[in-house]
Amino acid sequence: MDIKETLAKRGALSIRGLGQVFKQIDANKNKNLDLSELESGLSAIGVNLNTAQCQALLEHFDKDGSKTVNF
Repeated sequence: MDIKETLAKRGALSIRGLGQVFKQIDANKNKNLDLSELESGLSAIGVNLNTAQCQALLEHFDKDGSKTVNF
């Protein structure tokens, strides 16, 4: 299943829905996702990416060079 389809099924194609998914996979609740949280969180919601794919996704959204995605 692709990412967009999985997120759509979870109601996460809106900013609000995406925020809810983000909160669910933010294990330490610091409003940032590191590689480990991103990989395990996506897997938990049915998006199975390998580490290299998760790293590429993280790098794409890491606008401040912190090696995290923040919301």
